[in-house]
Amino acid sequence: MDKELLVKDIVFMSTHWGSEKEKDRERVENTIMHLLETFPVCQHCNESSDNKFWIIEEIRRGFLLKKYESNVFSVCSLKCLFDWGLNKDAYYSIVVRLASNNVLSTGFAGLNAMALNEFATEINRAR
Repeated sequence: MDKELLVKDIVFMSTHWGSEKEKDRERVENTIMHLLETFPVCQHCNESSDNKFWIIEEIRRGFLLKKYESNVFSVCSLKCLFDWGLNKDAYYSIVVRLASNNVLSTGFAGLNAMALNEFATEINRAR
C-alpha cells in the first residue's frame, strides 16, 4: 500500500467529485473503485458498510526540523473514528462517500469538537 498514492487519490476524489467534466467524473469513479478495493472493510470494527470514510492523519514531529508522519485508513462511521482515537496533535482530512453516493470532505486539527459536529450535521443533511 503506497501511502503517498492513497493520499493523492483521496484528495483528488474530494476536490473533483462535483466536477461537470466527463473525464474528471470517470477518473473519480475509478479512484473510488481503487479505494474500495484497498480498504474493503472498516479498519476499526472490521464491518462492511455502505458509508465509507477515508482518513488522512498527519502528525507534525520534531522541534527544529519539522517532519510530517502520515497515516491513511478507512472507517465505516464517525463513531468508529472516535473509537479509533483522535490525536490532539494531528491534522485530519476526511472524505466520506455516503450510501446515497454523495461525497463530502472536511479537515480539522486535533480534537476539534465544533468541526466534527458541523461535519456530522452535514452528513445527516446529505442523506
